[in-house]
Amino acid sequence: MPEKKRIVWIDQLKGLAFYTVILGHLSIPGIAIIWIYSFHMPLFFMITGLNLDLQKVRETTFKKYFLKLSEKILVPYFWLQMFSFVPRFIVSLVNGRPVQVREYLVGILAGNSHIAEAPSNPLYYVLLLFLAQLSLWVCIRAVNGKKEHLGVLLCVLS
Repeated sequence: MPEKKRIVWIDQLKGLAFYTVILGHLSIPGIAIIWIYSFHMPLFFMITGLNLDLQKVRETTFKKYFLKLSEKILVPYFWLQMFSFVPRFIVSLVNGRPVQVREYLVGILAGNSHIAEAPSNPLYYVLLLFLAQLSLWVCIRAVNGKKEHLGVLLCVLS
């Protein structure tokens, strides 16, 4: 199977979008943070879909797509959370306020700090990306992979 050639400008745009996501989580004052928040996550999500092969998605079963996506997104997400957990746990012990492991586990699964604290709450977007790509599979299948119909459906849903 021939290796796909990378499209450099898409990689550069992903890097820029990723950088704005990081900036969005810093304490930047004033209008700059409002400006960054106006586009940083939608940009990141849209760029992620630029290389999507509609024909390949149409030919892939949900189970196969789910498993591949899980391997590509969920496995690294859980590893990053586990790597974040160890130092946070040690710091909590040193501070005399041990973290509730159960709460962290719920936080990792929920990906939402309003529900429960996770070792790395900013990783919530990884879970959102996973859910967005699963939803996109459903949308692509619903319109039988026709780009024009997919565009209309996605505009209506957004």
